[in-house]
Amino acid sequence: MPVLLLVAVLGVRSLNADMLWVDEVFSIGNVGGYQGPAYNPLQVWESLSQNSPQHVPGYFFVLGGWAALTGWTAFGLRALSLLFGLLAVAWTYRLGADWMSPRAGLYAALVVGIGAFYLYFTHEVRMYTMIAFLTVFVLWAYSRVIGPGVPRRPAASASTVPAQFSTYQPNMGYWLAFAVGALALLYTHLFGALVLAAIGLYHLLFVPKNRRWWVVVLILGVVGLSILPWLQVLLQGVRNVGLGEEPLPPLSILTEMLHLFSSGNGVGFALLAVFAAVGLVMRRRGSLEVWLFLIVIFMLTLIANEVRPMISEGRTRYLIHLWPLLALLIALGLTMLERTRYRVLALPLLAVWLGFGLGNTFNQQFLIDMDGPRYVKDYPPLREIVTATNQQAQPEDMLVTFSRQWHVFNIFRFFTVGTYHVQDLISDGHYITLPETRSAEEVRAALQGALGTRLTVWLAYEPITPADELAPYRTIIEEKYTLCETAAQQPGFVLERYTLTAVGCVDLTEPDTALVQYPAGIELRDIRAVAQGDQLLVAAAWTVDEAVPANTYSVSLKLWPADAAADSADGFVAQLDDGLRRAGYGWQLQTMPLADVPPGEYALTVTLYDWSTGERLTGSSIDGSQGDELPAATVMIEAE
Repeated sequence: MPVLLLVAVLGVRSLNADMLWVDEVFSIGNVGGYQGPAYNPLQVWESLSQNSPQHVPGYFFVLGGWAALTGWTAFGLRALSLLFGLLAVAWTYRLGADWMSPRAGLYAALVVGIGAFYLYFTHEVRMYTMIAFLTVFVLWAYSRVIGPGVPRRPAASASTVPAQFSTYQPNMGYWLAFAVGALALLYTHLFGALVLAAIGLYHLLFVPKNRRWWVVVLILGVVGLSILPWLQVLLQGVRNVGLGEEPLPPLSILTEMLHLFSSGNGVGFALLAVFAAVGLVMRRRGSLEVWLFLIVIFMLTLIANEVRPMISEGRTRYLIHLWPLLALLIALGLTMLERTRYRVLALPLLAVWLGFGLGNTFNQQFLIDMDGPRYVKDYPPLREIVTATNQQAQPEDMLVTFSRQWHVFNIFRFFTVGTYHVQDLISDGHYITLPETRSAEEVRAALQGALGTRLTVWLAYEPITPADELAPYRTIIEEKYTLCETAAQQPGFVLERYTLTAVGCVDLTEPDTALVQYPAGIELRDIRAVAQGDQLLVAAAWTVDEAVPANTYSVSLKLWPADAAADSADGFVAQLDDGLRRAGYGWQLQTMPLADVPPGEYALTVTLYDWSTGERLTGSSIDGSQGDELPAATVMIEAE
């Protein structure tokens, strides 16, 4: 339990520590995206066959059900990988205890769980910890159905088998665990078939050919046939999907695997592997199983990789099904060391091993060349930018921000990584990938079209972005907007606020006094009205109490000649009506047409009314006057 708690603590700290990267977005997209309910299994099957035919659907079935329970947050979705990671640690202990000893099981659980590489994948929305778990689970279930006292030599018949083996009868739960586990393993990842093949080889060579032997053969045969409905899709997907990188040769795969598994402690691995080899020579309990399954599965992995290259420098994650067996190998080495005159070195070596694992768990450079880490390191801090913008922005505002990694804002298969991470942005967003590949005319048209006529534009960028790459966008924005303030300046990003030049920089701090008050809990705090061409720009700052029912009231602004009576039904020359802003304090920009309105001085009045009934609210202005049509500002329209 302490081991599981430690792994859980180390895993939980990473669940929301970084952004989802593109492969995680693929996982989410394949089970229904994030804007609606999760797909049912039939929909997952169809989605995967069309979008990711190189995968098998088992993990995605589970992820779809998990998302239906937990929702679409990164924390919730990644928790599934942590769950499987913890289960793999638990069953590594159980398998080690069954094959060797409880002490060996404890060592193996520590070794597999406290590793930088393994802990990283306990927070990725992919199937890697699930296949690690199912690998060790199926091996455990298999050992339970074939029985105790398995001979450490080939056995052809029951007559050469100890009595305790021949009389052993596994209960139905073990058979069910083996069958369901084998099926799940095959449907979780292509390399699951390699684990089952290794079990088949061991079963052929070392297990007596009794009734249980044939039941295992039958189960493996049925599980193998079960993949036929997906086989055509799988073959098509494997043919069409390329690695995109130079595949690693076998020796490099071995050295990279040992480096990552040991968290950089290659010397410690080599030393303990020697003692584990001694255990094999001395025919210690469980040593044959550990070495045979590890070597056979690894060799089958190399052969599969030669047939269809999948493992490159950035994709060593495809080896994670070997992690529990590697941990059992280290545990075997430690227990063998404890049987020698150097037994006092066993616990210090284990402590050093765990030190490497913990140290590189917190070392961002250790895994930096892998898919995931190498992309995420170039992602902008979108969540922090969204949070900082939401603290001040209004729904009518625009956020303009950038990324130096094309995965973030470019649509690839489902939706962009950025789309997921800005889903809670209050305002609209315009997103740009640097360096720019479009022409200057295309950039200008796209940015001007996005900005339109908004009161406020927020510009967010990373300080490491070269100034000359930002300059063209600043130039376009500053044609209509004025830089008012640096709203946030963090090590990872800068957030600047631009306001429409015609209106001028507005104060985002709520004024102490109100121009107009209404008893319903609505106050007009400030207003600016500027004639620009054939329209009047009106920026009004409102305070709306949380108790005011949403979508109930509308605002009517009327423009009157300075000498006209406000109570004259036909005295105003222009009018605009719009819905009242949401609860809280903020500015709202509205545009009033000024067609055929001659130059001169005008009065702008405000009326608040229930749009469904037309009933007007009576308010009081700052000068003490009351009524349902109250003066708000004076407007001067100049002759062109």
